[in-house]
This record gives sequence, structure tokens and C-alpha cells, in this order.
Amino acid sequence: VNRGKSEQYLKDERALEDYLIETGLDDCVFKLASGEDRSGRDLQALVARRRQLVEMLVAEENRLKQAPRVLHRQLRSHIDFLRKELRALNSELDQQLRAMPLWHEKDELLKSVPGVGRVLSCTLLADLPELGLLSRREIAKLAGLAPLTRDGGMLRGKRTVWEVAPRFAARSI
Repeated sequence: VNRGKSEQYLKDERALEDYLIETGLDDCVFKLASGEDRSGRDLQALVARRRQLVEMLVAEENRLKQAPRVLHRQLRSHIDFLRKELRALNSELDQQLRAMPLWHEKDELLKSVPGVGRVLSCTLLADLPELGLLSRREIAKLAGLAPLTRDGGMLRGKRTVWEVAPRFAARSI
């Protein structure tokens, strides 16, 4: 496992799990037996790209409804391309999750909750890798879902959820 300039060798999966719990997934690169490198940032990049593709797909479908007939063939072709890319990206996300036992385990646990599917599970794992390591209050605070005070000096305010949360993207789920 490489972390910055330091390198540490782990003897088995249990040692890897202990290491992950101690240090978290940020900036870690895992070298698999096949020689491939995997990192938490790979999953984040794939989820961010998926979000972009979905936004583009929705925009093109909306554009198709209002466009003149002359543009329909081009727009449909672009929509088909975006759907194909989205399917390919979804399979890549599944491969990423299966490649890392810790992510796969968390993914299965998340999907066992009613209403949580593949997309939400991937998004939570990418945006909140601390799930399972922190308390529910700490996770809510990280995700920007915890009501925080705005008190100071003479100011006494209501508890509100701020829009400038560290992991604001997780709130859009």
C-alpha cells in the first residue's frame, strides 16, 4: 500500500482491513495481485463521471422535446451514445466494487437497506468512504445533513443545515 512517500506491505486481507480502518481510504493506492492499481479516487471519478453523463442525457432528452424535426435524428443518435456510455460506466463501477473486498462488502450491506440500489450505494461509497467508521452524527455532519448552530457572542440562531457542507454532493442523492 502506498500512501504519499511511504510504502507498507500487508500480509493478508485482515491486515489490509485493519490498515484501512486506521487510515481511511483517502489518497491510498492499492496494488492488486494482478498488478493493477486501485484507489478510492478511482471510484470517486467514476461516480462523478456517471453524474455528468446522467445530466447530459437528461439535457439532451429535454432538448429533443423542443427541437425542430430537422435535429431529431442527431439528438437521438447522441442520446443513444450517452446511454451506451452510461451502461459501460455502470459495468465499470460494478467491476471496481467487486475488485476490492472491503468495498464489495460495504456495497452489499448498503444494498440490503430497502430503497438503496446500485447507484446510491456507489455514490455513498465514493462520497462518504468513512461510512461504517464514524458515528451516525459524524457522518450526518460530513454529509451536510446535521443541523448546526450559528451562535456566537450575542447572536443566538436557529439550528440549520448549511449549504456549504464538506460533502455537499452527498446531499443530492
